[in-house]
Amino acid sequence: MHNHPQIFMHNELFNETSIHTYYSESIGKWSFLSRDLYPDRFLEDMFNAYKNIDGKIHDTKAVGFKSFPEHYMDYGHVNPELGDTFKALMADHTVRKVILIRNNVFAVYVSMVRSRRTGLYLTKTYDDVKVKVDINELQHFIDRYTDAYDDYNNLLKDQQPFRLTYEDLLSTQYPDIMTRLLGFLRVDPTVPNPLPETIPQSSGNLRDAVTNYDEMEYAFRYTPYAKYLDPPLLTCTDALSNDCIATNVNSFLDSPIIIYKWALLIPICSRNQTTDYCRELLVGLRDSLLATLSSVALNHVDCVFGVDKGDLLYDSEEGRSMLMDVFSDFHITFRKLLGLEGKLCKIWNHLAKYAYDTGADFFVLLGDDVRMKASGWKEGIESMFQAISNRSGHPLGVGCVAFMISLSQASQPFQ
Repeated sequence: MHNHPQIFMHNELFNETSIHTYYSESIGKWSFLSRDLYPDRFLEDMFNAYKNIDGKIHDTKAVGFKSFPEHYMDYGHVNPELGDTFKALMADHTVRKVILIRNNVFAVYVSMVRSRRTGLYLTKTYDDVKVKVDINELQHFIDRYTDAYDDYNNLLKDQQPFRLTYEDLLSTQYPDIMTRLLGFLRVDPTVPNPLPETIPQSSGNLRDAVTNYDEMEYAFRYTPYAKYLDPPLLTCTDALSNDCIATNVNSFLDSPIIIYKWALLIPICSRNQTTDYCRELLVGLRDSLLATLSSVALNHVDCVFGVDKGDLLYDSEEGRSMLMDVFSDFHITFRKLLGLEGKLCKIWNHLAKYAYDTGADFFVLLGDDVRMKASGWKEGIESMFQAISNRSGHPLGVGCVAFMISLSQASQPFQ
């Protein structure tokens, strides 16, 4: 924002130990101590500082600064004056709010620990810095992180802030997102060049950065945050040699990329159950798929539903609408089956033939009561088949790779 000619952008005005702004001359006689005593007067001065800086800001239409939750506290303790100023800002509809979140909470925490250890917060990478994660501290951080955004949402429930993610800013959608953001701020929509210091400080994965990654992965593998963990290091057995093959999903993906199409074959029937009951089953399956499939993999997975002709729910407009709503993130196909009620093997053959005829490279039979728990399973299974092919010389697909089914936590997701 600082590079936009119509935006007068400070930095962390309410940092706990200092006042950070790109216009140091705007601070005047203010110190962080006097700021904390008179935050309203300080903020008024900062919002109007552009008027007193000759020759630098000619067409200011917006004044902004960056804020973190802890900025309105004194090292974890409530500061009444700062707290009141923060709440007043959040309640003011004339102040436009941009909420930036990084979805990968593990990456946020590891980045924070690395920066704290090295003193590097901008401009330099720290890929070579490895840290040990305190699991209790990480859980505490995640709790505070999610609570902070819950607070934002509660304070702004009658407003419409602009929301974006760190992941968005690193995507190919960046120019479009910035254009919409500038429109939200009502300034010229021309996207400015980024600041030199705004570079990703890490290009590696969590496993390479965290010395006790396995401990961290074990602690969070069955939580809602599991999808942000790195794909697991998998082991498999080559049936031709009885040797154990160590297969790293990431190393497979770093090789020339081959995109395989998958079909998830899902026979369903309502069994005279209520719509809410059936929807709950489907939502459970969907959520487990979204938690274990990457965004890239999601684009290459089709859900093929087999529905009995005459099913009271699914062979109806209501049932089809419900399926389309629940699985709106997926490409889905309906196959209406006649005379195959309860004949699972024949249903499987029918759906598998359809998947093969429509170009699927892999397909798997699922049910609405199945829950996927292994993050990166699509790439993992492909990697295992590739490893078997590499070792045996047989075409890809010759061999046996299976999910491990367990009613409790499994030590390995595949076998």
